Amino acid sequence: MFLAYGVKVTYLKRISFGFFELRDLPLGEYRELLEEEKNSLRNDLN
Repeated sequence: MFLAYGVKVTYLKRISFGFFELRDLPLGEYRELLEEEKNSLRNDLN
């Protein structure tokens, strides 16, 4: 997508996915969803 505008991306870091924020999550690690995140996900799926 960026290359179409002449911009070459050499590094990309995902900091969120939808309403999920990764915060200070170390590379290769995972965390349990917060109750608020679970509720938001349930609401979006209904």
